[in-house]
Amino acid sequence: EGIYVLQIDPVLEGHFWFSSKDIPMLEGRTYFGSCSD
Repeated sequence: EGIYVLQIDPVLEGHFWFSSKDIPMLEGRTYFGSCSD
């Protein structure tokens, strides 16, 4: 288990995908999640 933090920069057109889980990120937001996989 672990915690991953993805910080999204507006320069990336506001879209980023966490490649291992295919989680859509929201524009200008930081996503916090648990890596249990």
